[in-house]
Amino acid sequence: MKYIVFLVIIIPNILFSQSCINKKGRTFKIVFSELNHTVFPKEKIPFSDTLTKDRITIIIKILNCKGKAKFILYDDRTGKIKAEGSYSSSKALLKRHESEVSLLDGSRSMGVGEFYEGLKDGIWIYNDDKGNLMRNESYKDGVLLNSN
Repeated sequence: MKYIVFLVIIIPNILFSQSCINKKGRTFKIVFSELNHTVFPKEKIPFSDTLTKDRITIIIKILNCKGKAKFILYDDRTGKIKAEGSYSSSKALLKRHESEVSLLDGSRSMGVGEFYEGLKDGIWIYNDDKGNLMRNESYKDGVLLNSN
């Protein structure tokens, strides 16, 4: 009986977690434009990332290395959910020019950054300060299908 419990609990965790480090030892960041947030996956997937700013808390559950995720945005003053939605995986590894400033000497450098960007997917819900539904939007791979 103890062996059955071990197989049911431990093996699914081993089978369904993944690493975001590729064969060259690199990880690519995941950008969530609507949330103005970038995640640098260093842990096993899935994992959660929390961002708190200006009395708002965003919890993002990263489901794969290419940007598939779910998020909830809370208003810390009221404890109410302000928005929630899902992202589907990025369709490709994207590239853009990025500038960096050294914290050591203030020098600037320019380079090409590679990243995945999650695409809005499914029903996105937006609530007012009291937690009442203001509107919802339906997306498929980043394309708005319907808004109420």
